[in-house]
Parts: sequence; C-alpha cells; structure tokens
Amino acid sequence: CSSTAFKNSFKAILDDPWPDMLPIKRLSLHKCISLPPAVFEKLLPRLGHLTHLDVAGTHITDEALQMIPATAKMTHLNLAKCKDLSAEVVIKFISTHPAASNLVFLSLAADATNHLLLGKDDVDALLPVLPPTLQSLSLRGSRMHTSHVPELIRLSQTLEELAVGRGLDMSDIHRIFKQDDAFLEHNLRYLDISEIDTIIGSASTLLAPACAPLGVIEIEERAYERAAKLNKSREKVGWMASECGSRYWLVRKPAPGTVAENPRRKWKMGAESWG
Repeated sequence: CSSTAFKNSFKAILDDPWPDMLPIKRLSLHKCISLPPAVFEKLLPRLGHLTHLDVAGTHITDEALQMIPATAKMTHLNLAKCKDLSAEVVIKFISTHPAASNLVFLSLAADATNHLLLGKDDVDALLPVLPPTLQSLSLRGSRMHTSHVPELIRLSQTLEELAVGRGLDMSDIHRIFKQDDAFLEHNLRYLDISEIDTIIGSASTLLAPACAPLGVIEIEERAYERAAKLNKSREKVGWMASECGSRYWLVRKPAPGTVAENPRRKWKMGAESWG
C-alpha cells in the first residue's frame, strides 16, 4: 500500500494514545513506501511479541530498528532495499540484539544500481556474527570479495538458501562446493548467483551429481539466454531451465526412479519453491 490515503490514515493516529504493547506477532509493511519514519518509531517499540517482520522497501530508520523490544523473538526479518538504514546499525542489531539471536530467515538485499547497504568491509563484519539458526540468507546487491569464501563455506553447512552479492566470480562460487578436486559437504538447496555474469555449461561444478543437495540455481537473464542455447547438453546431466517473469532458474531433475526432495519447510510459511 503506497497511496496517500493509506499514509494519511497512519499519520492520523500517531498522536493518539497507544497501548504500551501490541499483541502482533507477524507484521508485513512490505513496500509501504509512503509511510514516514514516525510510523515505525511509534509501532516497533510496542511489538514485544514479534516473530516475523517484513519492512522491505520502507523508510524504517536505524532508531526504529533498535526500538524493537528485547522480548521479541524474531525468526524472520526482511530489511531488503531499506535505504534509510545504515550498515553499522544493521550489523550491530543482528549481532547483539536479543530479538535477533534466533533468526532463521534474513534478507539484506539491495538494488546495487541505486543503493549500497553492505560494502566489502561490512560483509567482513557481518558474516562471522550471523546466528547459527539461519536457514535463508540474502546478500544480493552487497559488495563481496573472494576473501569471503571461507565464511560462505562455513555458512553453507547450515544454510539451505543463499543469495550472494557482486564482486565474486564463478571460481569463488566453485570453491564453496569443490576444492582440490574434492567436493565439500554442504546443506545448500538454493543458490542465487544472479549478481554474477556467467555461463553455466553442462560440465559446471554446480551441475555435478556430487554437488547435491543443491537443486536450484538462480541466474541473471543473459546467463539464462546463454544457458538456453545449451539446453540439450544440460538436460543430459539432469538439469532443466525454468523462468517466471524476470526471474530465471536452473533446476535439478530427480534421478530416474527417485522423487525430488520436498522443498516445503516450516520456516518457509507454506512456500513450495526454493528461493
């Protein structure tokens, strides 16, 4: 909701008496771009029971984020494309705030064409302090570096979904899964490398049977167009192409006589597709 009427309705009650605490557990103001920061600074301090917060694309501020009560037990946090947040406060919140100690889903995605939340040094600081409970992490739009690969390898032992930012190349991605001709154990089912310009041929490390349980790779449009030209050879190694709108995937087909892994997870709130 981004209409003037929606914004004015919120603003009209900001000066009214509010209870000290609201019973809301799950709140989405996803892309409510018209709401002023005052709305978040009034609302968030009263969400002591919060478990899910999606404020992607909004004007949430550093001050409002830090006002979330310590009694909140958040498992899902979406701060994608929040241009009024600073990397310093976001990292401090994730690493020290009691409400963020058990996060399962975290999106810090940004549109790198007009906003940078996490620079290279910020990613340096963030990766080691992420909670071990995380299952899904998006760093799209961040500025990454080959030096981040060891931390990504560590995180791949527990994460099921990972979206990486810019600055890596395919040799870095391959190192997450294979080193010294040996495949590494990992837990990743979904990998978003749409920030990387690449060609994924049938001989790619990512498509190898030994790279399972990786089953979905999200790529950018030009990489998808190149992949389409190699469709027959890729299908021979057990992968197929899929697209929806402006999103493009390579998807592992189940081996003959087997059934594809069910991607439904309790933390995914009913979603039946990876990513």
